[in-house]
Amino acid sequence: MRFQGRADVALSDAGRAEVRSWQLPSEFKSFDLVSSPLTRAVETARLLGPESSVIPELAEMSWGAWEGMRLDELGLDMWTLKSRQYAEGLDFHGPDGESPRDVQCRILPWLNSLSSPTVAVCHNWVILALYSLATGWDMKTAPTDRLQRATFHEFRVLSGEMEIVRLNVPLNTTQKRVAA
Repeated sequence: MRFQGRADVALSDAGRAEVRSWQLPSEFKSFDLVSSPLTRAVETARLLGPESSVIPELAEMSWGAWEGMRLDELGLDMWTLKSRQYAEGLDFHGPDGESPRDVQCRILPWLNSLSSPTVAVCHNWVILALYSLATGWDMKTAPTDRLQRATFHEFRVLSGEMEIVRLNVPLNTTQKRVAA
């Protein structure tokens, strides 16, 4: 596992090919399309729709000194990492990095400013922070729902409150997904 975080890397050729097979559900094609400022998200948004805007608040959680490093390079194993994550919950972070709570504080003003339906291309820890806001999950246990990679998660923001509409909507148009 690598702490990709804010390392600004482009999509690989395989990543671009995968995104080209994706399609937003038809009911969202008229929504505003925005992305994180990180190159991999900007590229993904451009492949999904003709026009998108960059929103700095959607950047991935910063891992600080862990940025770009793998677990073994840090002398950690997955069990140790998960134990620490569950002990710290929303306050879990790498040295000099952000916590999921920090991400929530960064993204909430933007969410509350939305005036039109919006699709956001963002990152795993941003989605986990949103999921936490919508469910009250304190991140001290495994989430109730498994959030799958390369899927669409629909949240609704009403009067400053978040709720889940649906999770794990397949984006890949070339193969069928089976729920685990």
